[in-house]
Amino acid sequence: MKKRMFGLIIVTFLSLGLWGCGSKEKALNDAAENLMKATKEWDLDEIKKSVADMGVMKDEGEPEVTEDVKEEEDNDIYGEAFADYIKESNSKMTYEISDIDVDELTVQIKCKYIDSTEFIQEFFKQAFTQAFANAFSEDQDSELSDEEMEKILRMAKAAVKDDKYVEKNIDLVFVEEKGAYKLKKVDEDFANVITANCYGAFKAVEEGFNEDEEADPFEKDHKKEAEAEKDIAYKGTILNNGVMLEITNGYTQSIDGVNLEVSFIGKSGKTLDVTTEHITCLESGEKRMVFAQYYGDNEIQEFELNINCSIVSGQDSMENHVSDVVVKDNVGDDGLIVKVTNNAKKDLSCARVFAVFYKGDKPIFGSTEYAYDLEPNDSENLKLTLPYDRENLENIEFDSYRVYIMDAYSEK
Repeated sequence: MKKRMFGLIIVTFLSLGLWGCGSKEKALNDAAENLMKATKEWDLDEIKKSVADMGVMKDEGEPEVTEDVKEEEDNDIYGEAFADYIKESNSKMTYEISDIDVDELTVQIKCKYIDSTEFIQEFFKQAFTQAFANAFSEDQDSELSDEEMEKILRMAKAAVKDDKYVEKNIDLVFVEEKGAYKLKKVDEDFANVITANCYGAFKAVEEGFNEDEEADPFEKDHKKEAEAEKDIAYKGTILNNGVMLEITNGYTQSIDGVNLEVSFIGKSGKTLDVTTEHITCLESGEKRMVFAQYYGDNEIQEFELNINCSIVSGQDSMENHVSDVVVKDNVGDDGLIVKVTNNAKKDLSCARVFAVFYKGDKPIFGSTEYAYDLEPNDSENLKLTLPYDRENLENIEFDSYRVYIMDAYSEK
């Protein structure tokens, strides 16, 4: 993903420079003015025909255009989304020509442009959190979908509350080509101007992923996650068809995601099966009931639980709405009917309910179901499985039941 994103940003500024006319000084002034105007207006047609050397400066001073970059040029949803963001950001740019050196064909520009560092950092936080959640979901591919990427871009943009700017003097070096002045090449300074500093921000992330780098860019998050995992308390009860877990966040802050790997162990001590459940946005001090279902025919004697927490710089990618979900339930002809209503002011991405059935005071059976994409004040009827004997496929009598909200969250 990082390679894909990095390549797309490079594609957006591969060519720059413009025609000149009149005296050399006026021609250079006009070339620089037209180039900066095209950059501010994000006029790609004008920009693309204005550079002499199709490339970006490498450290040793030679231009580089990789095949990976070329392959991403056309019809890419991510490129379009980033281009829209850059277009909006560049419209806020201001500049003025401060000096012209006709001998060196150099124009100095005083620029003030949007610094997208916070936006890019937020984008990667959201992307990694979503990818991490997908990896532990049975219904999701770990690869981010186009729809998820679009949502992440919107969320990253919304997370940046105030515009931040870079003020810098840059030198544009031109060359004369067929009677016109074109930009000699795009150096890193101008790459940052034309991409609202996305180039520099992506490069920093790229370097953070370099295998040779000793520093871990997410080291602080990893330390928090290790601390949070120690502060997660749980109680477990074995049912006929799985394990009911009471999970409590004893950590000092909200946890983006809690992944629960449950191993079901039989009478012989052999592991019968392993399953994973996920909790989204578990707030500090919050208690959540979770059901890990076992689909086998053997009797569960005990279980083991492995907990992994996901914290991305203390920022939740999703917002917890468990307290905003209301349920009404009744036993139907062949299932427990649970009406789920979204009382939040936001669309719910997902709401998951869990019912535990009792024989006397003993919990014997669990059942779960999901509701997706619930708009404010909308309701959906879910049908949960009633207790049954897996071996004989016969219903099991129960005396009572209780319904819990396992998860309910929206985009933040």
